[in-house]
Amino acid sequence: KARQQAGAGAQGFRWEQAGRGGPDFNNEAFSDIFENLFRGGGRTAGGARGFSVPGEDLEAEVELTLREVLSGVTKRVSLREPIPCPTCQGSGTLRGQTCPTCYGSGSTTELKTIEVKIPAGVQEGTRVRVGGKGQPGSSGGKRGDLYLHVTIKHDPIFRRQGSDIHVTLPVYPWEAVLGAEVMAPTLAEPVKVKVPPGSKAEGKLRLKDKGLPSAGGGYGDLFLNLQIVVPPTVTEDERGLFQRLAKGTHPDPRAELLRQTRTR
Repeated sequence: KARQQAGAGAQGFRWEQAGRGGPDFNNEAFSDIFENLFRGGGRTAGGARGFSVPGEDLEAEVELTLREVLSGVTKRVSLREPIPCPTCQGSGTLRGQTCPTCYGSGSTTELKTIEVKIPAGVQEGTRVRVGGKGQPGSSGGKRGDLYLHVTIKHDPIFRRQGSDIHVTLPVYPWEAVLGAEVMAPTLAEPVKVKVPPGSKAEGKLRLKDKGLPSAGGGYGDLFLNLQIVVPPTVTEDERGLFQRLAKGTHPDPRAELLRQTRTR
């Protein structure tokens, strides 16, 4: 199949699994088959074959962000489409010589941009079929199709795991100890969440249905992974509070780690 590069992206589509069953035939293969089967009887009076040949399919790649997967998006895709050579008008010759523009092929290409609507919930590796946007057929044959191979761009904040999304949520020590209401990011708008009292580092909060659309319907979840952070600066009063806290009696948070290293 001819491959095209996708630009940065409304036509009808159909999802297909990667890989297509059955053999692939190009125009030359069809022409050879027909010529062998109908040699001498399959030509018109003018000498041209009287059989329509469908156009080849085209393939392109399109990259989506997680937010585009969540909501769906319209992408602009640039393709090169064959057209009759404007110099020789498709004949391949000019004043008895090989056409200098198309080198005798009778055709050139022009850049064409189309808009393709990609639905929400598309998975990594999905092929989106856009009917009738491939190469034109010959002798009245139907146009081929365009297949878009979907890849999902890496996001520096949100980590995708299937239809679930994971994000790190920083909290201060007192928020983890006492509990707090904080704002948390989602793929849509930020939401207010409750950090339970006594929350531990690397604890998780689950926001139901705040993930990506799933293949079976519905949505995945958003998981907030708690990360306890120290304030970048502290006042003298805050430092005094930490010093008072340090003088208290607390279990050694490294005791289990030390025990495990001694037994190895």
